[in-house]
Amino acid sequence: MKMKGIAYICLGMISTQLNATVIFDDGGTHTINSLIYDNVILENYSDLNIVGGGLVITPGSDPAVYVPTSSTGNSGSTINMNGNATVIGGIRMRSTDNIASSVVTREDSIVVGQGVYSNGVGRAAISGAHHVEINDNSRIVGATSETRGGAAIENGDSGHYHVTVNGGEIVGGQGEHAGGYGIDPSYDPVHLEITGGVVRGGYGEVNGGIGAINVNHGDAVMTGGAIYGGDGGVNGGDAFYSNDDLYMDIYGGYLQGGTGGSNGGSAISIIQAEPANIRIFGGHFDAGLGGLDDGWVFDLRGSGIHISLYGGQIGYSTNGSGISIDSGIVDVYGWDLKLEDDLLTGYLLDGNWIETPITVASRTQPDRGLRLFNHENVNVPEPSVLLLMATGLVGVGFSRLKKTQFNITI
Repeated sequence: MKMKGIAYICLGMISTQLNATVIFDDGGTHTINSLIYDNVILENYSDLNIVGGGLVITPGSDPAVYVPTSSTGNSGSTINMNGNATVIGGIRMRSTDNIASSVVTREDSIVVGQGVYSNGVGRAAISGAHHVEINDNSRIVGATSETRGGAAIENGDSGHYHVTVNGGEIVGGQGEHAGGYGIDPSYDPVHLEITGGVVRGGYGEVNGGIGAINVNHGDAVMTGGAIYGGDGGVNGGDAFYSNDDLYMDIYGGYLQGGTGGSNGGSAISIIQAEPANIRIFGGHFDAGLGGLDDGWVFDLRGSGIHISLYGGQIGYSTNGSGISIDSGIVDVYGWDLKLEDDLLTGYLLDGNWIETPITVASRTQPDRGLRLFNHENVNVPEPSVLLLMATGLVGVGFSRLKKTQFNITI
């Protein structure tokens, strides 16, 4: 572990009088607790604490805080923000695969993206960090743009990517055409862990932004907090969307599609040709409202999709169009489960009542359909039993149950 010295920058020493970029390249830990109206660059593993009233504002279109890549491996920096620390212009880390870089925000700190990439897409508030952790009341907001708003958080480069949301608010930027994504892993694997806080897609005058996208062999765990699709003038955004390998466990929290002037967004939308496995043990799920058509609770389009539904409140406030299975399989576990006239009713294993429309594509194939697993003499499992299910010990939790299985494939 490297030891770092500590340096402080105070307003009386360095402030708006700066006319050159501030560069920290000694490998130490530096603290900003006042105004820096300029760009800050971290090199040679230098770390940065922005605390108290610390404020960094970029005077142009470059990121306010930047960690470049070089032959010396400059991307192993850590940025901590506390109090009401603020960065206007975003944080950009040019990460490499084998060096961890991180951004951690706490208390009332805020990071706001500014400016645009090519093609009119807004810049992200935080980009390229291998680990991002959001806590307390901090806010991360993508840049506003004429085409598509910037993401609040994106990986920005190839390499493993881990986002932990314990609190605060993560919001995609507003776009004249489409809202920005709340969390956008554009490249390689992402691990998303949400225990609290809010992740929201940005407002778009046509399409609302997606709350969180999980792509390229990613995995996600949600135990609390909320994910919302962004509102749109025409189409609401999806709360959670995936188009590649996905492994996701949901124990709690809230997912809701965005509101649209014509069409509402979906709580979960999976559109892909690769495997997707989602296990739902709890939580609340709502479709987005639309002026013409509401969105779906689940919208599934991909041969490798498999959802196992053990609990949760499906259509907590709004069922919308219900569950759509264009392709993939949905297994539902509970008792008194039945499908009549395309309406699924019954109790899930956690005791929650489900009553939602089901739409299954008319073409019958082995990889498409709804399967109901009814259990007799049911005792509602304790939360610890549901955790056992998540670790592959389902048989331990339910060995005492006499099971009658009904498979329905349409």
